[in-house]
Amino acid sequence: MLSTQDEWVHDSAVIFPPASLDWDILRISMPVSGGSMRIQYKRPDGTPYPVAPGMQVSFWAPGMVGAANEWRYYFQSTTGASVSSTGSTSAKIDRPFIATAPEGAAYVVPVMWFNKPFVDLPMTGAVLREAHPEDVTARTVKRQGFSTAVQGGTAPVGDFTPGTGVTLSVSGGKTMLVSSGANSSLSFGTATRFAVNPGELVSLTHVVPGASTTTLQWTDSAGAIVSQSRDTAIGRAPAGASFVWPVVELGAVTPATAIGAASLEIYAAPSVPPGESMRPYSVTGYSQSSAAGSADLRSVSLELVEVTT
Repeated sequence: MLSTQDEWVHDSAVIFPPASLDWDILRISMPVSGGSMRIQYKRPDGTPYPVAPGMQVSFWAPGMVGAANEWRYYFQSTTGASVSSTGSTSAKIDRPFIATAPEGAAYVVPVMWFNKPFVDLPMTGAVLREAHPEDVTARTVKRQGFSTAVQGGTAPVGDFTPGTGVTLSVSGGKTMLVSSGANSSLSFGTATRFAVNPGELVSLTHVVPGASTTTLQWTDSAGAIVSQSRDTAIGRAPAGASFVWPVVELGAVTPATAIGAASLEIYAAPSVPPGESMRPYSVTGYSQSSAAGSADLRSVSLELVEVTT
């Protein structure tokens, strides 16, 4: 049975199909070629999580909101045969996915699905537990980094920074772009315009003519580059980052073509309450003694055994 305490299972993820992965810091990549990818969670010994018919289970990976497009459960019988599956809608990816284990279910495999490309995205924790009342209202906080004008495709020239070989102009209330295509680029805003906090996930979408690749530059409070998430429109703000500066590399564009609508969604980094990143433990031994040279201090020792059933 699932514990009533949170069970964080990000260290036991199994990825299908194989993706770029560094198990030391757990980074994943979704191929740019399209298609989809899933990450399924099992216990460290490779077995699924036990459930009982009628149990309400809750699964969520709040730090992956903005990259994943669906949470899903695969319920299995005692023999491992499929009983049923059910998934959330993309509109409800910002919250825990709660479902009731069906008749005949003995195990569950929670899964994250992805259908948008990204490169070397650091993973964060996921939680699988019996549903708590607060799971009904929990949400990942999201904000929009771009102005209404940028979102509507009517941004003024000053909302962009042209790189080498790029000329901007205005026509019909829209910013127009011409690119030579030789190491040309266009940046949204400046190095210190779009504020972020370390750990936040950023997802950029845009309609920039001639776009080839996108880089998210992470800058400090002075605008100096801390690091870059290259060839991806989805990234997580690293330590030391105060701003994100989206840069789009361009091919040749002529005649002048309007820059279309764009969006910069920023998802707040989830906070983990103290103690909820551990599996449940039972205290099996306790001792204490006075600290040498001080009557006010004591040394306390606990013996713990992980609860696995």
